[in-house]
Amino acid sequence: MLAGRAGELALIDRLLDDARRSTGRALVLRGPAGMGKSALLAAARQRAGDMTVLCAQGIESESELAFAGLHQLLRGVLAHLPGLPPPQADELRSALGLARGGPVDRFLVSVGVLGLLAEAAEERPVLCLVDDAHWLDVASADALVFAARRLRAERIAVLFAARDGDRRRFPRGGLPEHRLAGLDPAAAAALLGEPLGTAAPPEVAARLVRATGGSPFALLELRSVLPAAALRGVAPLPVALPLTDDLVGLVLEQFRRLPDATRTLLLVAAADDTGSAGTALAASRTLGVAPDALGPAEDSGLVTVAEDRLAFRHPLVRSAILRDAASADRRAAHRALAGALAGDPDRSAWHRAGAAVPPDPGAVAELVATAARARARGAFDAASAATERAAGLAAAGDRSGHLVRAAVDAWLAGQTGRARELAARARTRATGPQRRELDRLAGTIEFRCGRPAEAFGVLVRAAEQVEDDGQAVRLLAEAAEAASIAGDVAGCVEAASIAGRRGPPPEPDDGVLRDLVVGMGAFLAGDRDRAAPLLRRVVDAGRSLAGAVPLAQAGRAAWYLGEEGTAQTLFERSVQVARDAGQPGLLPYSLNRLAACEVAAGRWGSATAYYEEALELARATGQEEVVGHLLGGLAQLAAFRGDEPALLSLSDEFGRVAGPRGLVLPQEQVAWARGHLRLSEGRAAEAVVAMRAIGHPAVLAASLVDRVEAAVHGGEAELALRWVDAVVPRGEPASADLSTAQAHARALVGDPAEAERYLAYACRPDTPGRPLDRARAALAAGELLRRHGRRVDARGPLEVAVEGFGALGADRWADRARRELRAAGRSIRTEQPGPNARLTPQELQVARYAALGRSNRDVAALLFISQRTVDFHMRNVFAKLGIASRTELAHLPLDRLAATRSG
Repeated sequence: MLAGRAGELALIDRLLDDARRSTGRALVLRGPAGMGKSALLAAARQRAGDMTVLCAQGIESESELAFAGLHQLLRGVLAHLPGLPPPQADELRSALGLARGGPVDRFLVSVGVLGLLAEAAEERPVLCLVDDAHWLDVASADALVFAARRLRAERIAVLFAARDGDRRRFPRGGLPEHRLAGLDPAAAAALLGEPLGTAAPPEVAARLVRATGGSPFALLELRSVLPAAALRGVAPLPVALPLTDDLVGLVLEQFRRLPDATRTLLLVAAADDTGSAGTALAASRTLGVAPDALGPAEDSGLVTVAEDRLAFRHPLVRSAILRDAASADRRAAHRALAGALAGDPDRSAWHRAGAAVPPDPGAVAELVATAARARARGAFDAASAATERAAGLAAAGDRSGHLVRAAVDAWLAGQTGRARELAARARTRATGPQRRELDRLAGTIEFRCGRPAEAFGVLVRAAEQVEDDGQAVRLLAEAAEAASIAGDVAGCVEAASIAGRRGPPPEPDDGVLRDLVVGMGAFLAGDRDRAAPLLRRVVDAGRSLAGAVPLAQAGRAAWYLGEEGTAQTLFERSVQVARDAGQPGLLPYSLNRLAACEVAAGRWGSATAYYEEALELARATGQEEVVGHLLGGLAQLAAFRGDEPALLSLSDEFGRVAGPRGLVLPQEQVAWARGHLRLSEGRAAEAVVAMRAIGHPAVLAASLVDRVEAAVHGGEAELALRWVDAVVPRGEPASADLSTAQAHARALVGDPAEAERYLAYACRPDTPGRPLDRARAALAAGELLRRHGRRVDARGPLEVAVEGFGALGADRWADRARRELRAAGRSIRTEQPGPNARLTPQELQVARYAALGRSNRDVAALLFISQRTVDFHMRNVFAKLGIASRTELAHLPLDRLAATRSG
């Protein structure tokens, strides 16, 4: 039993018991150095019993080697790699250096880590222990946190230990955390008295706790040097206790008493990240140290050696030795290790850098080569770190070039703040071409993570500076998208105009993108005759292309053309291609667009499932701009359903995440959602206030009926008429080819006879319109007829409205329609929601693929989750739907069932 840690041991026991019962969980133990985190991990290992125990330790000198932590942790379960879906297995092999390949997909590596641990856990439960997690390389930390956050039904427990107060902090990513405090006097008395066979006296323990803050490490060091009589209380404690401010003075005193050769060996071992006794001895030999120098080190208790593993008694011992050494001695140790690790060029390069005094062209060349290797396997964080270090060792005239490359790599690694800092350093001495590269980077960063309105100008200027037409089109596409999100229609048109003046790009995909940008610009400028053939060309190209990106571009073009069915088909293909190819980074955009198609078609349960899957993927892959759009889409759905708590929660989250960035398009979507909800509650004046400032063309068009109805019933008839006249022509609705929503809007501002004529047209089966628009128009028609005393005539459209709202799950509108129908003299029973109203969004996704005949293993690969999680969801699906087989599931209308609401 660890003194004073009964509560922590109970937490660990629950973690392990849950894993044995197929409820995977993770826990982060956090606290200052010396608080006993490593001891708790050792206790967890002892309590694991027959579990498979996997261990890794973050090491400062290894923190820039991509996937080094994963390599430590997973080497004992690599035999299970063949059990993973091929894309995940291939990416994980590349990341761990087991196979050569192109840049790795970090998301697939993370999914592969979860899958590999889940495969190993099929044999017996798995416990992962990660000490000094704050020193893990970024790639490993991200992958492990990703996997730990997604533990559901897996027999896996993950325990991290991370230090507070260090210059690096472990990004726990929302994992549960337990902070360690110092021992109280009673626990300290027990710890101090262990060698004595009895607890130390209270007054002795109390004084030592005050001196050490209750740090177990410091108390143990004191116990080793204080006289036994003082610990028993029969002799006084020294007036000045032998402690330094950083709790390592005692370690250094012990270290300094060792022979010179042994100190050199321990310094080399502290600088080495392999933990290999053989490596430390080989490097020390070049410094004139004989192998027998290891004996005094072991006798001192500062290190232990088992087989070829050399381990320090505590992580503080390693760091104390490194920080106490003179800089010349540290450089000598790194130089020796660079030679001993010549067969591992990346480690050797970092040690050579540790030994270098700038300028050192040889060290720079090795670091550049290391960065290139890291970049080739997608480890951009490691590439950035190596290139930044190369800049520090380069001649003054060469530094800016390395910093530019380091900034680009940092951005690709998702390190936005660091990319900006490196770019600022590079700009001070950048040449013309380097400044253009920095401008492109600054525009992209601002668009994706900053304010799109500011990104627009930067991206346009960068596009005008490049000679390559394909690269210019890609930058202008980002500029147009940034302007659209910022509500700057003129900016979209300007970017399209510049793209139209560029020559045809050599690559077919860039040519399709150019047509899309120019076509969208013409559309927004009101030149539909010019826009239509360009957008049609994009749609036609999409039908023949197989990539996820051009398919999504074609879907967007179809959406602008008003061909929502075609757009849905193209987005579905884009999503499937990305899933089959294992390209999760491409999914959030296409899933977002596909969800919008499902909303338009009235399949709100499917839309919610797509939105929430996309939201999780966007967050996991750092696509902050897409997160804002997804929150806007979910807010809109919550309003349509009449779910005020969900809308308020999503609005608050949007305000925190995306509001400060000026994302006008989703911001206005949220404003529309608030107005729609108020209108459905009969609070028209509040609805007008919420929607008055809407100005983005896409939101203006979609919210037309809500804005007009709110203005009419809110006492602002003139405003309503202006809104309608701006977009809906007068005259016969059929000859104007109006949509259901447009005809409904015109009816709201007309006299009774005109209103009846327009609503009759709006309710015709052949009038183009979405299910919600049709139900709204039917409700308006019924209300109009009932108000004019035609109760019998009102019942037909009101029954259509009740059925339509009920099928959609638009509860507040359905209640209003039922009230009107009862007032018209007919009652109706409340429809019960269909099967997937009781399913969560992920259960619905799993059920959909299972109903198509996919195995649980296939579903896991498609949705980037573990097979055990799929098994868990399938059990819930069967229980909720009251079925017992996949055959029954296949006969349920999950995909096209009208009554769809999230569970």
